Amino acid sequence: MNQTEQPLNPWIHRMAIITAVVAMLPIIMGALTTTKEAGMAFPDWPTSDGQGMFSYPWLKLLDDISTNHESVKKFLEHGHRLAGTLAGLASIFLMVLTWLKGSKKSLRVLGILVFLAVCAQGVLGGFRVELNDRGLAMLHGLFAAMYFSLVCVTATVSSTTWNQWKPEEENRPVKAARNASFVYLIFLLVQYMLGGIIRHPMGEMKAPVNEHLGFGILALVAVHVVLVFVVKTRVKWLRSAMRSVIILTAIQVALGLVTYATKFGAFGIRVVEGSTGQVLSRTSHMVVGLLLVASATVLTVRSFRVHRLMKANS
Repeated sequence: MNQTEQPLNPWIHRMAIITAVVAMLPIIMGALTTTKEAGMAFPDWPTSDGQGMFSYPWLKLLDDISTNHESVKKFLEHGHRLAGTLAGLASIFLMVLTWLKGSKKSLRVLGILVFLAVCAQGVLGGFRVELNDRGLAMLHGLFAAMYFSLVCVTATVSSTTWNQWKPEEENRPVKAARNASFVYLIFLLVQYMLGGIIRHPMGEMKAPVNEHLGFGILALVAVHVVLVFVVKTRVKWLRSAMRSVIILTAIQVALGLVTYATKFGAFGIRVVEGSTGQVLSRTSHMVVGLLLVASATVLTVRSFRVHRLMKANS
């Protein structure tokens, strides 16, 4: 039986989607934690003020969260840890499913990679606290994008379309689209890393704001190049992924402008440190950036798949 015709357990795909949704919880909480500079709300890990993950009275912090700034920080950081634990459990379940129900070696490998990635993410977060290292905090945020992208790739590889897609007569070569999407993904990763450095200032190191803006412009140009190449392929599966990338890029550019304005003052917006607008814009900019990286990863993986199948069919 051809590999593309092998039956797949639909629960692997469903669980991958569930894992992606659950993984967004620690990502959002982590983004808020960074924005509110609450990463060191607790000096210990994996305990919180000496108490266990599930024994810490997390919800009681809500009683004085409106008047006590430290309670806000502790609420965000411990919430981030709890959400990370849920993501870890979902990742374990996904890995077990790929091994017990998976019909492809690639899915089993992806299941292991997702599990290892979430473990590495947890350890990075722990060392960030134990060493009080902002560099590790930046890596923790960067690795979150890689972990989430892996989960999204697993959802793609376990989908029916991935396993049943076949070239149609109207389809055109996708090599250019494949290469362009890969280069665009590299641009996004560099851009995301620069944003992480800005969010986690280290010592006397100057925040790379200009570099971040410059790469943002290059990425904006690159996405239009990718769009042209993808449209030329006439492959609907690639076009749907490209649509997500375009939508997220537009949202990210808008959020970037708002974030810049609330941080440095522009477009008539007055800078108020710690304001609701500043917190929401900075947090949303980081979260959407991560979603954009994951969407670009899915587009790249799909383009490699389509190119391979078209080459084998020729």
